[in-house]
Amino acid sequence: MAASIQEVLNDVVLRIARHARQLTGAKHLVMAGGVALNCVTNGKLLKAGIFDDLWVQPAAGDAGAALGAALLVTHDYFNIPRWRSPAARDGQRGSYLGPSFSLEEVQAFLDRHLIPHRVITDRKARAEVVADALSQGKVVGYFNGRMEFGPRALGARSILADARNADMQSKINSQIKFRESFRPFAPAVLHDRVAGYFELDRESPYMALVANIRPERRAALQETALRDKDEEVVRPSRVVRSDLPAVTHVDYSARIQTVHPDDKSDFYAVISAFETKTGCPVILNTSFNVRDEPIVCRPRDAYLCFMRTAMDMLVLEDCVLWKHDQPELMKGPRPARDVGGQWDSPEVDRAIARLFDNTIGRLHGNFDRRSPPGPPTRERMSDSYYVKRQLSARCTWDLEVAAYDNEDGLARALQELWSDDASLELAGTAAMHARVAALLATEIDKQVEPAGISSSLYAMF
Repeated sequence: MAASIQEVLNDVVLRIARHARQLTGAKHLVMAGGVALNCVTNGKLLKAGIFDDLWVQPAAGDAGAALGAALLVTHDYFNIPRWRSPAARDGQRGSYLGPSFSLEEVQAFLDRHLIPHRVITDRKARAEVVADALSQGKVVGYFNGRMEFGPRALGARSILADARNADMQSKINSQIKFRESFRPFAPAVLHDRVAGYFELDRESPYMALVANIRPERRAALQETALRDKDEEVVRPSRVVRSDLPAVTHVDYSARIQTVHPDDKSDFYAVISAFETKTGCPVILNTSFNVRDEPIVCRPRDAYLCFMRTAMDMLVLEDCVLWKHDQPELMKGPRPARDVGGQWDSPEVDRAIARLFDNTIGRLHGNFDRRSPPGPPTRERMSDSYYVKRQLSARCTWDLEVAAYDNEDGLARALQELWSDDASLELAGTAAMHARVAALLATEIDKQVEPAGISSSLYAMF
């Protein structure tokens, strides 16, 4: 079914493109919108030769509307002239528009949590360290510079590996991304080497185009030693199809990212160093996250993802971390405990109890008298009916939409109270909030994650 839908989409887009060319006579096509992220269709559109060139906005979904609105105001309202690249290259220059973190900020995080690391401020030396690890079959989490704007990881928040390694696709899918084994990965290739490996004669900086591996680089289909002894059929993802098996899909295609030094010089340096060591200007690049999670944004996000997966090395700006150097206590996720259970610190537990008694408990007399009898407790606040009845007399938001049936609901309810008139009655608890926050910070210093407390309650305090 998926393949059939893809074929229909290809046909529809090609028909629209031909019609647009006939109407306008334009030689170049710019695309945006969610469908424009379908790199298979984009590749076929480019290969059809309807337009001389194709450019796809890297944040082509709804998020890209913010960029378009900003550009519209800048050029049409404020009459600021458009900037054009003197080299006639893409003016978005890699789309690295997100947040960044300085070396000082990264080191503060690492030092606070006593995380072993090595600082390498020389970019060339750091690139060589990363390239050496990749050439040895290691998987590297790479966090450097401003985050990408758009759904693709383009070398700022990426997981990197050797594209020549036949085991790498299965390893990353099963031990790092925790997803289906057939899912493909993208090659990141030096911009001036792309034509030697793929049937593509131009740049593709945003992974917006799919092209085939060149015929001379394809391999005769052979079963690999990855076959399980009890398997009767070899899985398609376990067949070597080219000299870049980790990034070659079952139909010999690949979703390509070309890397230019003007866009991401540090990432370009890594691939160049890898080419110097191996003779190959291509590496595997996938987003720095696990299944169903967003791409990491902050150093803490990157470190937790690194520790919970089978990555071997983490690069946080100029800081390099090896998995074998990390304390055993920090490896892997900790089971979350119920908010009503015991805390690791009795002092934190007492502070939370005092906070609850002096906020929700103290305000009990002001709540709806028709609510269930008895003062509120932390345990009873997990009951959605109780919360709705207690808060209905004080708050104006739609309680039917908000399902207050867990600790997340309690957090949202209290946050809403602070924005209501009742905040005047809660003003006296601000100091207690601060004390609890300080205690929680102390607990977090001891571990990677706060023990026994949900992220929503931590955010509330």
